[in-house]
Amino acid sequence: MKKIMMLASAALCGLSAVAAVQVGTPVQAPASVMAAPMLSPQPPVAKAPPDTPATQKMIKLYPDMIKRISAFGKLCVQGGSCDVKVPVTLAPAQAGVARAGEDIFKAVCTNCHSEGLLGSPKFGDKSAWAPRIAKGKPTLYQHAIAGFNSMPARGGQADLADQEVKNAVDYMVSKSS
Repeated sequence: MKKIMMLASAALCGLSAVAAVQVGTPVQAPASVMAAPMLSPQPPVAKAPPDTPATQKMIKLYPDMIKRISAFGKLCVQGGSCDVKVPVTLAPAQAGVARAGEDIFKAVCTNCHSEGLLGSPKFGDKSAWAPRIAKGKPTLYQHAIAGFNSMPARGGQADLADQEVKNAVDYMVSKSS
């Protein structure tokens, strides 16, 4: 009866060996593995390998794809240059005072409407907004407050007051008509 046993020598040389041994036979690591010197970690590769022709074709066909699939976050070190955009946050609502539509748009609505995600009309795109504006502001308000298709109610910001959502809709419509 044979057993298959894995001998991990990753700590020595980054490889693993597989040995088939008889039951009761002592396991011996090969002399070459035992004598291998400790390898230092490899330095990071300074240059990425060139893109394949298929990859180059995809980049030409879909130039915004790399931007969409790039890493969400970036590491910035103090003293170094950094191109990270800090998201706009909403100032706390004051009792009885609705926040401005532009502020609501920049903090909440821009996440989808600046890029036209999930079929949302892109901010400032008159042709995308025209059929929606034709339905009337009450319909736009209702869709923004209650949610419509892929859009969550209140743009996913549950603490927005109805008037604040209406202010954001008015702002987007004014810039897209």
